[in-house]
Amino acid sequence: MSKQDNQPSPGLDIAGQLIDVMRSGLAARQNAPIRVHTEDEKIDAAATLAAYNDLPPEYQDAVVESFLNRIDQQMARRNAAAAVETRKSNDVARRGTAPRIASLVICLAMAVPLTAIASSHFGLTGLLVVWVGIIIIALSFGLGGRR
Repeated sequence: MSKQDNQPSPGLDIAGQLIDVMRSGLAARQNAPIRVHTEDEKIDAAATLAAYNDLPPEYQDAVVESFLNRIDQQMARRNAAAAVETRKSNDVARRGTAPRIASLVICLAMAVPLTAIASSHFGLTGLLVVWVGIIIIALSFGLGGRR
């Protein structure tokens, strides 16, 4: 389209629609609202649109491609930052569960010999005392990390 028609090119319209779909899809997948854009981003988009309208048709595709590349780079930076945050939170969660699981395994491994010793020397009373102690220790390890 020419500048005299005062209508945007179909290429720019399609690019805008594509960007809207990508952003809304990412926001829906991440259960996050669509991000409010900074003044710099708005100025960049306005400058790109002005350059698109001022340039002859043979250069308009290059302007659109450049704009889409910048958006791709911004999205990649945001996704990388989100991935780092996710990894950090997953690492913290893993560090919290590994010692508890190991403690529970040790507690249950000690349950077998303690059960045998207590029941052979003290009978049913010894067996009950040992298992009440094992249950208390297991609960304290299992519930200890949920603060």
